[in-house]
Amino acid sequence: MGKKTKIKQAVIVAGGKGSRLKSLTDDRPKPMVLVNGRPFLEYLVRMLVANGLKEVLILVGYKGEKIIEHFGDGSKFGIKIKYSIGTIEENNGTRLKNATHLLDKHFLFMYCDIYWPLDLEKLIRHYDKYDVLGMMTLYNNKDNRGEYGTRNLVQLTTSGHIINYGPWQDDVLYSPTFKGIDLGYYILNRDVVPLMPKKDFEFQGGLVSQKLAPNKELIGFGTDHTYCTITDINFLKMAEKFLAPKRIIFLGYDVLNEHFSKTLPALKMLQANDYKIFVMGNKPDHTKSYSKIKSELKRQKIQIKRFYFCSHHPKDRCECRLPRAGLFFQAAGDHHINLTESFFIDSNKWSSFIGEETGCQTLIISKKDSLLKLVKRIVALDF
Repeated sequence: MGKKTKIKQAVIVAGGKGSRLKSLTDDRPKPMVLVNGRPFLEYLVRMLVANGLKEVLILVGYKGEKIIEHFGDGSKFGIKIKYSIGTIEENNGTRLKNATHLLDKHFLFMYCDIYWPLDLEKLIRHYDKYDVLGMMTLYNNKDNRGEYGTRNLVQLTTSGHIINYGPWQDDVLYSPTFKGIDLGYYILNRDVVPLMPKKDFEFQGGLVSQKLAPNKELIGFGTDHTYCTITDINFLKMAEKFLAPKRIIFLGYDVLNEHFSKTLPALKMLQANDYKIFVMGNKPDHTKSYSKIKSELKRQKIQIKRFYFCSHHPKDRCECRLPRAGLFFQAAGDHHINLTESFFIDSNKWSSFIGEETGCQTLIISKKDSLLKLVKRIVALDF
């Protein structure tokens, strides 16, 4: 049997001033900045609870009392919360080192200003394939929608080990050998502590780039999932869009194409309940049937937010041809969608692969479960 790492603790570093948020952090630390009326840190804590974690250790510094006052012992959020209190001046690596006595053997280490749809079990499965001290979660940045545009921060080997991280020279950052952006979600073994510098240090520079990467003690886990951050005002505005409650449903194009007249009651029900409908498919074989569907939708006053089609040949081995999930990640980036809070209904059994890749709650039409029956089930969940 292979190893099965158990992770019940998350450690969030939350001690910086958040100077790029200007006046918003005059009276509160960065993770307590409000996003749609709720502290950003609360979104992170609730996501950790949903992933089955039992404890959060928050490393506080600047105005840390604001965090402690809001979250307390965590009981009202359904999780145990502890604190390690540091000075305002400490770097994030030092904050982690000073909390050594509070760390589990393995833990999830997180930055306080990035929300990424976490699937902890998937991270653990990948981590357990290797014998290393740590794993960094990477945004693959295939669409150049990361924080730094076309610039990437991480160099990986073909085996998945990270060997270089974060040199800020433009000639390197634009190099094709660098792929991905650090999302600030790490699995760490407590045995990284002896590798930490004795003096005050940054986690990324003092530990990741100088100790773990050169010694091949760090692997990468790549993801195409859209994320949000609150590093500055512009990103904060995008975070508000991403984290705003939405009702999103994806439908396979074949559902409409094969039995269009039978889909109308379900489509009308979705629209009446404020769902945004996206239709996903490979390139239509018959453009006339596609035009007919669009005309009938217009006549019935049913709004499809957008049709997404793969235009490639099956032999092109692209990432957008179903059952690959590229179209879904494209839609998520275009419309600030958290796929893990969305639904996907299709008539193809292979659609379960898309559900696994994207985290969409996936339902398959069958003789037992019609589209209308599945839609009624989804609508009932929201009320």
